[in-house]
Amino acid sequence: MRKIFIVFVSLFTITGFIFADAVIVEFHATPGFNRVVLTWRVSQETNVKGYLVERRTENQPYTALELVKATSAFASPDNPKTYTFVDRSIFKPTGKTFYYRIGIKETDREGVVSYSTEVTVSPQISGVHHTWGSIKAMFR
Repeated sequence: MRKIFIVFVSLFTITGFIFADAVIVEFHATPGFNRVVLTWRVSQETNVKGYLVERRTENQPYTALELVKATSAFASPDNPKTYTFVDRSIFKPTGKTFYYRIGIKETDREGVVSYSTEVTVSPQISGVHHTWGSIKAMFR
């Protein structure tokens, strides 16, 4: 019985890697001043159109920010590829937490195939942007 279980788990693992389009091995969000820098590393990438960056706030649904196109360079566990996206659209009240995830999009399928784990970050927001936004709102 144990042999059958080991064979089943091995086959499941092998086919999982064969049919996986991309394997995101690292995903980080680094807070900055009025921005968040997202960085992720991919150890395997086949048939991938790009990576859809999505963001949400507490108790809100995800919204798509941008599709980062996959590069033509080969990715492997020994030579992973690194992607970066800078979110400069976070001019919201200080202390707000943002949640990010990466959606993998294939070249031959519509929509997102799978998602990365979620990362959270609380960036520092400049008071100047708050003031300027208030001034602009007065003249609308």
